[in-house]
Amino acid sequence: MKPAIIFAAAALFATDLPLAAQNIENTQSYEWLMRQPVPVTTGDITDRPYRVIGHITKGVHKATIFHADPSHDKVMRELWEKARKMKADSVIYAQFGEARNRGFVKGGRDARGTAIQFLRGEELRAWQEQHSPTPQ
Repeated sequence: MKPAIIFAAAALFATDLPLAAQNIENTQSYEWLMRQPVPVTTGDITDRPYRVIGHITKGVHKATIFHADPSHDKVMRELWEKARKMKADSVIYAQFGEARNRGFVKGGRDARGTAIQFLRGEELRAWQEQHSPTPQ
């Protein structure tokens, strides 16, 4: 009985490791993101506080059946355009699926992400005061 429990625990632990490591590798810095022509990332921004404006979903399609499927860059640009209309500074957790054929829509991709605004001015100072270590 004990070997079965140990084996099950080891298998569970081994399958969770890649998920934990994935979150660490997928973070970007604020400076890196702001240097990008399209400030969209598949991960999170951990070095600057932000406010979530909303969640974005967008269907990206090719113009005709003769055009190529939407590329990764096109999908990211479309997400950014929708976020910019919401007055966002960036899009985090961007995801999109493979090109699919559904009914009369050929080669479309569903994309989603989270539109954010970075805290500035008085709001940023209040956040820093709240999260600064207290002297003991």
